[in-house]
Amino acid sequence: MKIFQTLLFRFVNKLSRAQKKIFLALIDIILAPIAFLVASSVFYDALPSIEFLRHSIGLIVVLAGIAGAISILLKMPNIKLNAYESRGILRTGAMAVLVTLTFSMIIGMSNLYFSRLGIVLFGMIFFLMAVS
Repeated sequence: MKIFQTLLFRFVNKLSRAQKKIFLALIDIILAPIAFLVASSVFYDALPSIEFLRHSIGLIVVLAGIAGAISILLKMPNIKLNAYESRGILRTGAMAVLVTLTFSMIIGMSNLYFSRLGIVLFGMIFFLMAVS
C-alpha cells in the first residue's frame, strides 16, 4: 500500500493545475455510478446481475453526467486539496444532496424501481466516497 501511495503522490505532483482539475472532475464523474452500484449491492444483498446492469446502463450514464455537471457548477475541482477543510466538506455535502435529489427525480420519471431507502443509501455512499 505504501508503494501505491508513493507512486500516486509522484503522479499527482507531476500534473499541472489544469490537469489536476480535470482529474478531480473525472473522479466526481466516476463516483456516482460506483455509489449507485454499491448501494444496489447493499440494498439487494447481492452483486448486480448482468440483466440489472443492462437495464440500468442509461441511468448510470446519465448519473455520471449529472454528477460531473453538478461538480463543475459547484466548482469542486477548483478546491485546493491542502485547503480542503469544513468549506470543502460542506460543498461536497451540497453536491451529494443535489446529485441524490436529481437521482431521485430520474428514478421517479423512469420505469426503474429503486426504493427511497436505496436512494438515501446512494446519497450517503456517494457523500462518503466523495469526502474520502
